[in-house]
Amino acid sequence: MNSSPRNPAVPPEQRAIDLVLRVARIVMTAVAALSFVGVIGVAATVLAYQLNASGGAPQVTIPPRYVAAPPSIDQAQIARDMTPPRHVAFVADTSPIDTHLGIGAVLGHLVADAPGGMPPFPFAFRITGGSGAAYVDMTPQGVISTPRLAPRIARDLGEKSRPTTLHFTLNVLATSRFGVEAHQMVTVTLPYAAATAPPPATAAAPKLLATKAKAAPPPLTRLQSIARTYALAVDPDLTPVYFSAYAAAHALPLRCGEAGDPGFLDGFQRALAQARARLNGTTGPAFLNLVCHSWRVSERRQQALIQQSALARQQAFARQNVLDAQAQREQVEARIKRNATLIVLAAVMGVFLMVALLLAFLAIERHTRMLGAMVEKLAERPSGVLPVTSASGGTSS
Repeated sequence: MNSSPRNPAVPPEQRAIDLVLRVARIVMTAVAALSFVGVIGVAATVLAYQLNASGGAPQVTIPPRYVAAPPSIDQAQIARDMTPPRHVAFVADTSPIDTHLGIGAVLGHLVADAPGGMPPFPFAFRITGGSGAAYVDMTPQGVISTPRLAPRIARDLGEKSRPTTLHFTLNVLATSRFGVEAHQMVTVTLPYAAATAPPPATAAAPKLLATKAKAAPPPLTRLQSIARTYALAVDPDLTPVYFSAYAAAHALPLRCGEAGDPGFLDGFQRALAQARARLNGTTGPAFLNLVCHSWRVSERRQQALIQQSALARQQAFARQNVLDAQAQREQVEARIKRNATLIVLAAVMGVFLMVALLLAFLAIERHTRMLGAMVEKLAERPSGVLPVTSASGGTSS
């Protein structure tokens, strides 16, 4: 006896339950698929945030620290500045003179050309002699008249053949800014006006001559050997000038602020070897001044380079600190977002697992019902006859 599989004796309640279960399976499968896609997307987002959190700031190139070279002595500059003053001349600043010319009247000023420049009064010019040395004197205002000039003017203007100008010569010692000296004879020409009564004369103030102190030569060291070479170049006759020059050269490192610096001694020795033939009692002090000046200029240049290098390094470090702080903020933000995304990922994974569990329960329930139906069919058939399952899912004897 055969029964039709399309017309089973199934209650309506069971058919409703089957429909609901079938719809639930479809819905849950769709939810599981969406949850799986969400898990992949959220996991990718977490990975991106993790990469951002583990990244670092870009590195700023830090300039290397400037390695200061030892200061040097510019020998060429020393050679230029050791050129003595030239073209010493008198420039008149007064109107035509007569017997009313007062004592201390400004007659003019002296000028000279010097590559190293001329120092201020009273170091630039000194009158050491000449036919008119008693008539004039040097002051900060220029060349002024002395009490002896008025009698000379009166004598000239009292002659029958009255001259039109006053002429006399001055032996002038011109000294450059670095102490290089030069003796030159200067001619002074002053125009005469109408003769007048001479003004009263006053006594001239005496001049004081500076003297140089002697210095005893200390035991020879490297510095003292250089000082001895310098002193012999200045005064090979070993007069008192020799000892004065020796002391000045020996004190030069201390005066320049470089006592005990071997680099200074090296430069001093090289400069001395180059300029030795030009040294004498006049140019020797100027040479020492130039050595010290050149060393200080080189030191200032090195200090400027060191400061520029330090400033560049400070700016680079400051820029790196800004980038590090910015990267740290971005890393903190990335960690916060990563943690929040991990919570979302956990929630999506929970939904996916819950739906998968429900689908598993539904599959188990369906499998159980199918087994129960087969057991019931087997119980209804005579022994020895097995039910045959049709393609549509029903059974027949």
